[in-house]
Amino acid sequence: MNKSLFLVAALAACAGAQAQVIATDTAAHAAYSVGQTYHGINGGTGAWDPIGWVSDDWNGGHTLLVQEIAPTYNLGSVAFAVNAANGGGSDSRRKLLNALPIGSTVTWSMAINFNATAGEFYLDVRSPNANPNRDMLLLIGEVGVNWRVNAIFGGIQMSVPFTTPMVPGQRVDGAMTVTGQNTFAMRLTPFGGTASNIVAGNFYTTGQSVQVLNFSNWGLDAESYFNNILVTGPGVPTQTVSGTIQLADTVSTFAHNRTITYTVKQGTNTIASSSVLADSSSESMSFNIPAAITGNVQVTLDGSSFLKRVFNVNLTGSNQNFGTIVVQNGDVNNSAEVDAADIDDVIANFGSGGNIPTDPDVSGEVDAADIDIVIANFGGTDQP
Repeated sequence: MNKSLFLVAALAACAGAQAQVIATDTAAHAAYSVGQTYHGINGGTGAWDPIGWVSDDWNGGHTLLVQEIAPTYNLGSVAFAVNAANGGGSDSRRKLLNALPIGSTVTWSMAINFNATAGEFYLDVRSPNANPNRDMLLLIGEVGVNWRVNAIFGGIQMSVPFTTPMVPGQRVDGAMTVTGQNTFAMRLTPFGGTASNIVAGNFYTTGQSVQVLNFSNWGLDAESYFNNILVTGPGVPTQTVSGTIQLADTVSTFAHNRTITYTVKQGTNTIASSSVLADSSSESMSFNIPAAITGNVQVTLDGSSFLKRVFNVNLTGSNQNFGTIVVQNGDVNNSAEVDAADIDDVIANFGSGGNIPTDPDVSGEVDAADIDIVIANFGGTDQP
């Protein structure tokens, strides 16, 4: 596949596949605080190296901070800041726990201070080599010049420009996909604007893998900011299982919603779980499971005044519909059995209104119909 088309495909939401989130990080994470030097702090979520951030001012020290920024940057109320580097530079890098597989995409947001008049902002992508230098590629933003990528193009190391200029104060969102063992594709999008051309090429070095992101300044006379780092892996093909839950002995349209949880297990392994918020007696549900999982699974439904219902689905790797599953009503006290205690509870609340469990038909009022429902289902129990 053409490397440019690979990036478009990687960034598009495609049916039948779900991206794997490898790691995320944002300055708003609880590990960081405003004015704090983030050197050595392991914030964010996912597969980051526990050494955390490494921040270096080329003149010495670790002066990179999490800072409050103006809302006009559109980066959030706080962002990672790389301090001004008049006559020198500053680095801020983060290492992933593992090298990125082919098909992975890294996205991020960045901006330089409104007051910047000269200098450069970089994102250099590095391998996991010891003390790595700029051995993969270098994204360069220079005041008054279009953003550009320095890498290998047509066998020659050179810079290829984007159609997006570097404008002080303007947020730009970046996306880079690892398209092959030694290749990449990248594009930039100004916040609220039109996406740039896609730049695709080869990394500086062959046989290496992306694992380090380094944000830095060189001779920039104002701060730069970055935030909202997201690393996703290749999409995983999925199968969709869908059907209808029939909540027995209820009015057609509920006065209040009822929550029905579901768990999908294969043997002792839980492979999916969530809930359905029902507002009627007949409610559709669906869940996605990796297409590689096949064979029999047990689906368990439970919640509100309804007894636990268990049914089997044979996964084939393709989408399927399990039809309509009827769930028995009457267990208003959630004891796993419809018994005299349930009748007593309904009688005790007779005439009451509102969102209460002793209204099994969900009409909005506890009345004679609710007593009849419990009596009709007397002796019913949860399915094991």
